[in-house]
Amino acid sequence: MPTLFRSATIRLLVALILSGPALVLLHAEEARKEPDPTAGKTAIALNYCRASFYRIKKSGTKEVMFEEREKILNNLNLNGIGDEKVVKLYSAVLDEIGQVEIADQEREYFKNKHKYHARQKMATNALALTTDVLTLQFGSAVRNGANSWWDYRNVEAQKDLDVWKVDKERMEAVISRSTLFLDTFWKLAQEKHIPDDWLIRDDDLETLDQAMQEQNPRVRLRILKRLERFMSHYPPYWYYVARTQQAQGQLFAASHTYTELANLGDGYFRRDDMLASGTANLAGIRDYLGQPDAAKMALKSQTYSSDVWEANLLCSRILQKYQQPDEAEEAILRNLDVDLETNQSSVALLSLYYATNDKTKMMAQLNQPKIVQAVPVPTLIQCAMFLGAERMPPVAASQIASSLYVYPQLHFGADDIVIASTGNWHLHMSNAELVMANKTYTRPRMAAGNNEVHARFERVAEFGNPFGNTNVAYSQPRLRLKYPDGSSLELKLSSSPQERTLPDSGNLLTALKAPPGQHYRIVGAEIQGQTIAFNRNAIEDDGRRIVRQNPARPAEAPLMSQGVPQPQLKPEQQQLQAQSAPKLPTLSVPDLSTPDLPAIPNSPPPIPALSFDLESIEEPKQRQKNKGTVVSFPAPPAETNVP
Repeated sequence: MPTLFRSATIRLLVALILSGPALVLLHAEEARKEPDPTAGKTAIALNYCRASFYRIKKSGTKEVMFEEREKILNNLNLNGIGDEKVVKLYSAVLDEIGQVEIADQEREYFKNKHKYHARQKMATNALALTTDVLTLQFGSAVRNGANSWWDYRNVEAQKDLDVWKVDKERMEAVISRSTLFLDTFWKLAQEKHIPDDWLIRDDDLETLDQAMQEQNPRVRLRILKRLERFMSHYPPYWYYVARTQQAQGQLFAASHTYTELANLGDGYFRRDDMLASGTANLAGIRDYLGQPDAAKMALKSQTYSSDVWEANLLCSRILQKYQQPDEAEEAILRNLDVDLETNQSSVALLSLYYATNDKTKMMAQLNQPKIVQAVPVPTLIQCAMFLGAERMPPVAASQIASSLYVYPQLHFGADDIVIASTGNWHLHMSNAELVMANKTYTRPRMAAGNNEVHARFERVAEFGNPFGNTNVAYSQPRLRLKYPDGSSLELKLSSSPQERTLPDSGNLLTALKAPPGQHYRIVGAEIQGQTIAFNRNAIEDDGRRIVRQNPARPAEAPLMSQGVPQPQLKPEQQQLQAQSAPKLPTLSVPDLSTPDLPAIPNSPPPIPALSFDLESIEEPKQRQKNKGTVVSFPAPPAETNVP
């Protein structure tokens, strides 16, 4: 019997020992259940909510609360949230924003209340003391005496107590909502089998903020890669990774990351600025690499949001390149209609009309003072070459005429030449050269003012001395401007503004007031061999003085009789009127009214930096396919070189 009992016991123990690992594996298998099909979307929604609450706690400024309320909480796509608990979390964050604003108002109220009571008590005591003295009640005055802070410290203590109550309520509310977050996260993780690695914490967000402060993109990318385990379901993390890869020139990796971002983050917000920028970058990379669907990605970017002006301009250029001008125009008008980056958007729109040969729409835009003021003047000159001086709208012509003056500033000895220009000449960015009497003056001193930039060429000539060098003082100047991107233009200037009809500047805020005395205005321009004249009287420089060219005599005009004696001029007069060939090549300003002159070309060379130069649609067959330009939002760090 003992033997049988011992045998049964041994068998039971062996069975328990053998079943132990199986039970452990069963529990482990239960713990490793497959996540619910909606677990990924729920985790992303929870992470967005956690990040919003983290920013409010960390900063708490009005700007941050406004951004979180407008860009995140009030921008939710409710169809993308499938759980009531997540909606309650977002409601808690909205309530937190409201409580913060109420607390700020309460603090301000208690502080103002304290100041009012303190001033009231001080005024009452001062009045009592003054009345006692005036009525000769010196005994009462002595008893009242003069008050100090110690007499008002009860009021100060009451103010501190009231403010402390407000702060205490705020801290209790933050703790309560933090508890709500933890409880909701745990319940949803258990209910939908969400892995813990999918849910971010505050320390993960803090580490991400610190990583994005790293200036070296290589180091930043390594830090971001280490965070991937806990950031896999937080779409902004993938956006930062793609931006860093793009900044380093890892375009194939960036393209893959942007694609993952679009697949992961789509459907959570009604207007998603991040996906709009990311998809626009993806379109630019695909265009640069020659990959398909670049235009498709540009159109898709427009569906996410219309408030990202950089993405709108990039998509416009890509759509224009792929022969979709109407969609390209719509992308630019998204900025101009709501005053988003008017300067660059106006240039992009004029560049689009230039590339599509749409002169009617260009003239309509150049009739708007707001557009004309936003466009750089060299771009206006290029538009004038495209349209022709006679078709240039008066508003744009006035802007060109009144945006730059050149005048001498007299003082003892050789005088200076000053160039006064409006800010949209970008004179401070250019390499300016002044040519007078075949002499070139460089390296002017720059000075910036209120929407004005002055360039001063020192010690040029004695303009106020009648016995000075008249060759320089009376010569016609030319101004050459070279910009950092390699584009350049040359301006022809004249000191005789009365010879041409000056358009009225109207209400242009950027128009300069003409300086008193002798000064020079723009009468013509040359850009890469193409010239334009803004008046009918062409003027050229003979190296000594200004001589007006007489119009060419028609062939059928009768000749003066040879028998009539002509008055003989004095030698010195003949010398003054003699016209010699210029010593250096000069800018020829043609008479637009003469039918013998060639017509204004329809395709003047563009200025890339100022006019969004777009390549011609018709390219030679031998030329290799252009892969475009990648634009980043925001721009990559300065030390990186993106091929």
